[in-house]
Amino acid sequence: MDGAAKGGYVVHDEKDVKVIFVATGSEVSIAIEAAKKLKAKGLGARVVSMPCTELFDKQSVGYRREVITPGIPTISVEALATVGWEKYSHYQIGMRTFGSSAPYAKLYEYFGFTPDKIANVAQKFLQQAKAASEEMRLPSSHASPLLTHFNASL
Repeated sequence: MDGAAKGGYVVHDEKDVKVIFVATGSEVSIAIEAAKKLKAKGLGARVVSMPCTELFDKQSVGYRREVITPGIPTISVEALATVGWEKYSHYQIGMRTFGSSAPYAKLYEYFGFTPDKIANVAQKFLQQAKAASEEMRLPSSHASPLLTHFNASL
C-alpha cells in the first residue's frame, strides 16, 4: 500500500533518530531541509509526511508506532495552524494568529517556516527535553519525559 494511502509515512530517515518532524504539503520539503541541517550537527531526524490524519489513525498500532516512534521528541510543522497536531507531536510549529497577508516567502520567514529556524527550534526543544529528563532523573533508556503519542489509543 502506498504511504499516502495510509495517511502518513516516512519520507526521510536518518540513523539514530533524535527528533521526528511531522509535516504536510509544502512544509514537508522544508522539514526535510531542516533535518539535513540537523544531520550536519550530528542529530539524526526523521520526517513524516502526514497528508491525512484520519487515514493514519485507521492504521495498525504497530504501523503508527513505526512511523511516529513513541519516546522520540516529535515536532509538527504546519503553516496553517497548530490545532490538532498535539495528538501527533510534542511541540507544534505553526501560525498561532490569523490575518497576516504578504507574499508567502515573507510570511514563512516572519513566522519561522525556514529550514534554519525549524532546525534551531528542534535543537532547543531537544535540549529542554534532555534537561527535563535529567531533572526527573529518568534512566538513560528514556528519550524524554514527554508524553507518548496517541496515549489512549495505543
